[in-house]
Amino acid sequence: MGIRRIPVARLITEHHTLAVLVLSCLIGLILVLRCFNAVFYPILFNEDGTRVVAFYLNNPHLSAVWQFYAGYVALLPNLIGYIIVAAIPLRAVPYFLVAVSVALAVAPLMMFSLKRFRFILPDDGTRLLVCLILAFFPLGNHALVTNLTFSIINIFAIALLLLLAELPGSLAGRIIQFVLVGLAVFSHPFSILFVPVCLALILLRRTLADRIFNGGIVGLVGIYYLVGVHPSAAGLGLSLPSLQATAECVLQRVLFEPVLGNSLRMILYQAGQASITNLAGVGIMALLVAVIAQRWREPALRNRVPVLGFVLFVIAGLTYLAVIGRNNLYNSFTELAWGQRYFLVQQILVLLVLVVHAVGLTGWDRLTVVARSAVAVFMLVFAAYLNLQHAPYFATSRDHGKMTMQFLRDVDSRLHQGGASRGGPREMVLHREGVWDIKINIRPR
Repeated sequence: MGIRRIPVARLITEHHTLAVLVLSCLIGLILVLRCFNAVFYPILFNEDGTRVVAFYLNNPHLSAVWQFYAGYVALLPNLIGYIIVAAIPLRAVPYFLVAVSVALAVAPLMMFSLKRFRFILPDDGTRLLVCLILAFFPLGNHALVTNLTFSIINIFAIALLLLLAELPGSLAGRIIQFVLVGLAVFSHPFSILFVPVCLALILLRRTLADRIFNGGIVGLVGIYYLVGVHPSAAGLGLSLPSLQATAECVLQRVLFEPVLGNSLRMILYQAGQASITNLAGVGIMALLVAVIAQRWREPALRNRVPVLGFVLFVIAGLTYLAVIGRNNLYNSFTELAWGQRYFLVQQILVLLVLVVHAVGLTGWDRLTVVARSAVAVFMLVFAAYLNLQHAPYFATSRDHGKMTMQFLRDVDSRLHQGGASRGGPREMVLHREGVWDIKINIRPR
């Protein structure tokens, strides 16, 4: 009697939860290897040192979670930071902050594999492949993967994908999702962009559960802007230079950069050939439009058009808000190699759309084995090239990390000796360019 063979597609569908868990672990491994020093030699980059560790050590009360920084409250990162600093031994705090940050960075890269996105791509295995390909692109930098403060970017992406996905079938699942999206709303001022999306979803998804959910999110955004956003951080402006800068950022940093690389973008800019970057961005956009137009008559594609419209709106909206938030320094985004945090969500969305159409909607199943192998080899080589070129954006100094950890060990030792009451210093400082100095008041925890 022969061994019964189960098709891979059926095997993945029957064990979908396990498949998603394995995918998440693989994506996490990719991110950890990409940010190796930042993970194993954490440096408490910028705000994580000042506004998380030092702030909650010096202000060990729960009300400190409602702290305004840069004009708004980032509730979820604040709450996570408070709990970690309060509950974890100080010398282990940086590793816990990194672990949570990596998990939040993994989530938006794996979420498309969930069954709730079957209305876009029905095949579970194809969605898993899309997510894995997405993870191989070196988006962002070390701070966007290992820094809790910057995790508001990934939290925003998670909330957006949850809004676009179909609601969970159970009441408990919908309540949990509402709480998670609500916390995300209270963590980023750009959550104002959820309002038009939710209002449109109220019209498009007419079940009572969908309308209650999306209406509730609109209400939460309104409350957040009343109590959690300073008016100076919520101002909007409209001018021709800002619109031109937005268009350039979309072409160069949202379309060109994630596909062909930030390093190549900067090489072209420094050579005075930024126009090539713009033309390439237009080419990428035109290619996608051509693929969609080719399959426009297919009902399956037309059913996805609302989601594609939401994606385009968020890409344009996020980029515009980032541009006007720079106080008219429009050129800083195209002249500098950094600033990835302002474009990470847009880049994830662009790559997701491109990869979905490349893998799931353009006849991949009809390709021969040789053609599939050639495409796979090209993608692996191209991904390796991009990762090598972008390694500097994910690199941190081991010595910097060791110095940070030694400082925390010294602080921890001093705190457990009774602090300043035994004649030691009343404050311990790890000097970092002044504004980023980590200053900790010495008193017993």
